[in-house]
Amino acid sequence: VFDADRRLVVMNERFAEVLEPIRHRLVPGLRWEDMLQACAAGDVYADAADRETEWQANIGAGDAREVEIAHSNGRVFRVRYNPTRSGGFVVVRSDITASREAKRALEDSEALLRNILQTNPIPVVMARLRDGLIIYRSPAARDLFGDTVDAREHYEDPADRDEYVRILRRDGQVNDHRITFRTADGARMEMSTNGRLTQYGGETCVVSTLIDLDELAAREAIIRKVVENCPAPILMTDADSGRILFRSPELDRLFGTEANTQKFYVDPADREGFIRALRRDGSVSDYRARFYRADGQTFWGAVSARLIEYKGRPVIVSYSRDMTEQLELELDLSRQRERVFQNEKLSALGGVLANVSHSLNNPLSVVVGHALMLREASDDPDVLRQATKIGEAAEQCADIVRTYLSMTRQEPVDLRTADLNGIVQTALDVVRHRSG
Repeated sequence: VFDADRRLVVMNERFAEVLEPIRHRLVPGLRWEDMLQACAAGDVYADAADRETEWQANIGAGDAREVEIAHSNGRVFRVRYNPTRSGGFVVVRSDITASREAKRALEDSEALLRNILQTNPIPVVMARLRDGLIIYRSPAARDLFGDTVDAREHYEDPADRDEYVRILRRDGQVNDHRITFRTADGARMEMSTNGRLTQYGGETCVVSTLIDLDELAAREAIIRKVVENCPAPILMTDADSGRILFRSPELDRLFGTEANTQKFYVDPADREGFIRALRRDGSVSDYRARFYRADGQTFWGAVSARLIEYKGRPVIVSYSRDMTEQLELELDLSRQRERVFQNEKLSALGGVLANVSHSLNNPLSVVVGHALMLREASDDPDVLRQATKIGEAAEQCADIVRTYLSMTRQEPVDLRTADLNGIVQTALDVVRHRSG
């Protein structure tokens, strides 16, 4: 409270808290002008010009005045000056920061909503439920119907609006209600209508959005064209019953024209496992099972699928592929790996034979040499006979070693006339050694 001489008389604690930077100056007798200068010097104001704002608002103090002042701490205050009978005035500072922010957020939200409605290509109309008086229409609705006053003018048949209103009153909303409208140029247009009830200005109103079914049908036709010509078996199935809701032509070529996917599986347990995995994870990738082909033959296939909701029911959208060629390739690759493995084993065995043959060759040469020396050095018939048997046995072993060495020796291919008798004799030597 300030007196007629503009000097501070009394203040409460909250006022001192608001002017915290100059709290120590706020004592009875402080001049109004000095307080404003202290606020400016103490960085109370967000803008020093607010000192002049407060000064101008209080000059004369002949009547109540009100201004908004922004403080440097980010708070905003509404300052009201009420004159007193003694010529002074009362200053009331109210923190309006939260309300200002809420107002700004509301304005931003309203601006965003207006921008969405103004740029929305779908016609939107809000009209009173009881008489059809139009409260709001989007630019798209104005382009469609013109500057009509009553929403009832939009309907080709008034009975359609009566039915629309009846459903709204019963359910509070309408979804995908097909109605024929009359456009501004007099043309008839069938549209899908969606409506919701709301309260505005104390009246029950209905907000309606309209979708051109011709455009919707065109988009659906494009999607259907793409799906039907996709070179892959695509299927849409009721998850509970297995009943087929949609199938691409490619699916008929693979599985035939059965109406239920349960008949696709050779083993029903395979479908049960597929459904369990799908319900558990929501999707399945390359689930393998045996199926019946269109011609009745069985084959291995893989299914990738997702579980979605369609018209309130769980539905499976899946893609199937024949794995016959893939499995044949995998089998052929397995055979090739086995052949490589066997060749590697033979190569390793050949290396072992070569090492063994080289190791045996030297001691056999010693045995053959000593047997020859023994025959030459002795005249004893019995010694000669034994030495001859040793020599012949050693020569036989040496022949076998040479045969193994020739088999394991890796040499470039040399195509020439061969001695068939020699090849047969070598084979006989190997067989004879093996049988011995």
